[in-house]
Amino acid sequence: MPTAGNGAKRLIDGHVHLAALDDGSNGCHLAGHFQRSLAGRLLRLKLGLPPGGDAAALNRIYLDKLLGALRSSRFVARALVLALDAVHREDGSRELAASSLVTSNDYVLKVCREHPELLPAASVHPYRKDALDELHRVRELGAVALKLLPVSQIFDPSDPRLKPYWRICADLRMPLIIHTGYEFTLKAHVQRYGDPALLEPALGEGATVIAAHACSRGLPLGEVHLATFRRLAQRYPEFLADTAALTVPSRFPMLLKLRREPLLRERLVYATDYPVPPTALGLVGRCGPRLLLEAVRESNPFDKPVLVMRALGLEPSSDALARRIGLDTCEPSSRML
Repeated sequence: MPTAGNGAKRLIDGHVHLAALDDGSNGCHLAGHFQRSLAGRLLRLKLGLPPGGDAAALNRIYLDKLLGALRSSRFVARALVLALDAVHREDGSRELAASSLVTSNDYVLKVCREHPELLPAASVHPYRKDALDELHRVRELGAVALKLLPVSQIFDPSDPRLKPYWRICADLRMPLIIHTGYEFTLKAHVQRYGDPALLEPALGEGATVIAAHACSRGLPLGEVHLATFRRLAQRYPEFLADTAALTVPSRFPMLLKLRREPLLRERLVYATDYPVPPTALGLVGRCGPRLLLEAVRESNPFDKPVLVMRALGLEPSSDALARRIGLDTCEPSSRML
């Protein structure tokens, strides 16, 4: 990966979740089953969110913690924060009951207008009746990318009916951040929709596709999608991949394999998957004690993955992402090209 420069605060985190409770006006939703799940409880504990409380107040606490960590980061200057649309059925009907998490486009756009270090990634379910109009609307309002999670939003990315959707994404020059591999934090309705091979139709329409989690399977049983990652990277210059959650044990094997893949390393976009907590435990026995200790001691969630990757010889970069979203630099005051 191109160098970011040791100590330089010039990275963009390309995968940050802006979760929020429904406060009556923000259009967001956090399902009760997710809040009661082990993953939901652990994340709440990790973030120090108090039990109960007013939705607006809890949303403010979450945002303040995100901004505090970002502003105190040594390496990361900005974060691409992700909306997530509700599940929509093939007839275009919205199904909130099947949605673990909904973060509305308007909420993300509002927060990013108020905080210039945050960059908005909208989410528009391809089955929405107004999907194509919504793509144009969010682009005009400042969205720089799109986030999709097919295994949880219940759609097949290779569905030929989505061709017009992918073409507009390409025409609007909005990179698509699309989940790959298995999903365990949110409810996964169809795990096979995480196969990166299903992303080829979007690439064929000229869209930039960023495979979230770098095509890692999400299970410690072999990286079965590595060959697909190679094939798509060789065929499509606009196929990128982000490093979101690659330090967690179930996805760490892909990070190890990427050290030996020069082409794939060049396609990596730095990302954390905040608020998923990163870990440095995978470095044990794989680097010197100084690098291991530095990564273990790091408490900033945006910086720990940087140190883990550097200890493995992978230099994080945001250059490819910055170019695709039209930034001249990663600084909060940078202008759009």
